[in-house]
Amino acid sequence: MFASSPDDFSPVVRAHGASSPRWRIVLTSVALSILVFALGACGVTTTPGGEVVPPVPTPTPKPTVVPACTTWSVIPSPNATKYQENALNAVNALSSTSAWAVGSNSQETGSSQHLSVRWDGTSWQIVPGQSENLVGVAAISATDVWAVGSTHEGLPEPYQTRALIEHWNGMAWSIVPSPNPDSQEYGLNGVVALSANDVWAVGSYLDLGAGARLPLIEHWNGTAWIIVTGPHLQGVHDSALQSVTRIPGTNELWAVGYMMKGPLPAFDQALIERWNGHGWMLVTPANPVNMTTSKLEGVVALSATDAWAVGSYVMAGSEVSRGLIEHWNGTVWQPVTTPQTAGIAPSQFVSVAAVGKRDVRAVGRYFVNSEGTGRALIAQWNGTAWSVQASPTPSGVTYSILMAIAGDGAGHYWAVGTFTSASRHQQTLILHCS
Repeated sequence: MFASSPDDFSPVVRAHGASSPRWRIVLTSVALSILVFALGACGVTTTPGGEVVPPVPTPTPKPTVVPACTTWSVIPSPNATKYQENALNAVNALSSTSAWAVGSNSQETGSSQHLSVRWDGTSWQIVPGQSENLVGVAAISATDVWAVGSTHEGLPEPYQTRALIEHWNGMAWSIVPSPNPDSQEYGLNGVVALSANDVWAVGSYLDLGAGARLPLIEHWNGTAWIIVTGPHLQGVHDSALQSVTRIPGTNELWAVGYMMKGPLPAFDQALIERWNGHGWMLVTPANPVNMTTSKLEGVVALSATDAWAVGSYVMAGSEVSRGLIEHWNGTVWQPVTTPQTAGIAPSQFVSVAAVGKRDVRAVGRYFVNSEGTGRALIAQWNGTAWSVQASPTPSGVTYSILMAIAGDGAGHYWAVGTFTSASRHQQTLILHCS
């Protein structure tokens, strides 16, 4: 479409009696009738005398705003009955009636077993699997779901950690081969699906040659998983990517985690990388003033100029962990004031999700005493500021944490994690905001 000036569609008005140098326009009654008919056919209103009536502008419809959910409630969630330690580490929803959550349940030997549960719109049900610890899940359709994590070979000790990738085909979970980065220890922490032929997973591996743990990035191209080279991290001793998300409307990605670099003793620093559709690049975030340690655990993007990352940091001269929230404005990542209320300053965020620019939620835990007793933590961004929301917990809870959050496709949220009761057995925890 070509741009036009207002004059392009404005009628030319001449003074009565004015004429061109060589001819004069005479409107007969028949011609006037034809003109009025033609204007009417074009949607232009005229008076009986043929004068054009200025059109009344049609009001631009305002976008429908989904009210932010306000009430969190505990939803009954299943546990693997064979073992006593259960946890959910990740959640992803296709719609309000279809969602997945994955995690693990522990054996007496200390190893973990696959735990996946599915929401059918009425209840959460266990779906059997055959792997170990799952920490990330991405659903493309009811018959196309990916989950990632790690598995341990050679139990009992010594054992080796290997990346784990599973796929749901609508009928059963199956283990899909993942590429080996020539390391004795590697695993995956997060996964995001752009399409059936474009899925990304991130984690870390131990580089034996460099003697350092480095970020691991893998890509599913519809046929196989391959390792994709990330940006070179000079002088890094330990690092990992914890979460990955898509920038809506593009094939670009954000991935976040942490890295320890510099002369020893060194401290963890927030790590942010971006896939621009062709390659991965390092993006340096701003850090809170007087920060010594920072770590990012979760990331979500609403647009190319609006993204959030969450984690934790420690101030200089302190050992207290505080929730860290950073925002991308299209130019730079900057720390945002985090919600602090009495008794919840020691805190940690591990996951973030959004259903709109004015409704972003972050989850994690806060500590109620010096012994490290934690409680589930939920915070909300309303477009202006972050604030803490009330988080319900089952009765008799001595410890709880929320490990992941996701929109449910209807403007609401699912949050999952684990809690410990007076019996000291870990059980799955699922909350829904409606």
